[in-house]
Amino acid sequence: MSNPTPRVTWLRNGVPLSTLPGHVLIDSGETFSTLTLLGIEKEEGGKYEAVVENVAGTARHEFRVTVKSTPSAPTSLRVTSILRDAVTLAWEAPESDGGESISGYVIERKDAVRGGWTSVGTCNAYTHSFKVGKLLEGKDYYLRVMAENSVGVGTPVETQNSIEVKNKPGIPGRPEAISVTKNSVSLSWSPPRDDGGSPITNYYVECKSSASYAWVGCNIGVKVPESRFTVTNLLEGTTYEFRVTAESVAGKSDPSMSSERVVPRELIGDLDVDERYLEQQAHLGGMVKINVNVTGDPIPMVTWYKDGVPLKDGRHIAIDNMDFMSMMSIRGATKDDSGEYEVVAKNEWGISSLSFSVNVMEAPSVPKGPLEVSEITRSSVTLSWHPPKHDGGAALSSYLIEKQQTGYREWQRVARVKSIMSSYLVTGLLENTQYNFRISAENIEGLSSPLITDIPITTKRPYGRLFYHASP
Repeated sequence: MSNPTPRVTWLRNGVPLSTLPGHVLIDSGETFSTLTLLGIEKEEGGKYEAVVENVAGTARHEFRVTVKSTPSAPTSLRVTSILRDAVTLAWEAPESDGGESISGYVIERKDAVRGGWTSVGTCNAYTHSFKVGKLLEGKDYYLRVMAENSVGVGTPVETQNSIEVKNKPGIPGRPEAISVTKNSVSLSWSPPRDDGGSPITNYYVECKSSASYAWVGCNIGVKVPESRFTVTNLLEGTTYEFRVTAESVAGKSDPSMSSERVVPRELIGDLDVDERYLEQQAHLGGMVKINVNVTGDPIPMVTWYKDGVPLKDGRHIAIDNMDFMSMMSIRGATKDDSGEYEVVAKNEWGISSLSFSVNVMEAPSVPKGPLEVSEITRSSVTLSWHPPKHDGGAALSSYLIEKQQTGYREWQRVARVKSIMSSYLVTGLLENTQYNFRISAENIEGLSSPLITDIPITTKRPYGRLFYHASP
């Protein structure tokens, strides 16, 4: 009580409050002031203040309001197992406990056709899974979970779609070994004839060695959605059996029959060849010979190919297949023998192949014309030409330049120049003398046919610039 009568102001989180009919009521008299909140919301919690003021001064009183509510909906609801009479649910805790500790969870079900929610059980706050039993096979159900605290039961989280109660899958087919190496076995099997009403999502592959009675998982941490799998890290020469188990949302099947006994070994190995054979250079008319080491059990059948076409043993190309080696040789190699070759070894366990190339070298083609003769003087001419169209499969090394004096049969060497050159000044010629000239390209296999001037060139004192052309 004070004199004069003070003015009272109510604040929430520092913001003044005013009367809001039906929700915020403020009633103040000479000796009191009352704040009433109707239908308070969670976000209206916080720090409240009553500020009392008159000419004598100001007084404040603070207090905190905590608005408690039911929990929010649990999160991450999922189905972890479907059987013919039961479904197992799992979930995570709600994002908000409503200001009070969660005391447990309520689980309910609803027939998808008849409707109406029915409680099927509860669990404590530390349990986040529940098996809903006593369901009828083939029926569809909706399921939901609600968290509970001292205020009450919170908002539910519901399965998005109805769940059909199904059975676990049938037994997969017996696995078969389709490929074997010295430390791995590739398996294949048929899916279960009956998937129990839901798709197969995974297979578990197990193996057992002859030295053990225990089955060991082969794909731990690795999903196998298809009906095939390669088991690795096996011991060469050890006998193994394999079996598989199918899995769907309804659970795991019983294991399949165990496979026939399999012994990892080198049933077909990589082809082995000297690296020098992978890119062969052969002389025209010479011999090409390639030896390839072949391993496998049973002994593989070996086939040789050139440019994708199978080769046959004959006089020009000879093929000799032995138990652990195959040899291909070419006698009198021609340019047509150049190309891509492949040797393929095949047995019932697989295929191994190796590719290599053969380049049969020959002399270059004739240099390309025109052979241009220019800057003619009484003792010199300049020759110009172009490289040959084909280098014969070997790099050009030089050009041979020759001259022939009219009336003589012999050609005389003028110079041998580097392959990068395309012109040359011929000197030391006789004045008023006719000459023929020719150019030959050269590589490791020899000289090309020459490019020859069509008409004789006469050396004379220049009165202008003259040009002559020659063609091959």
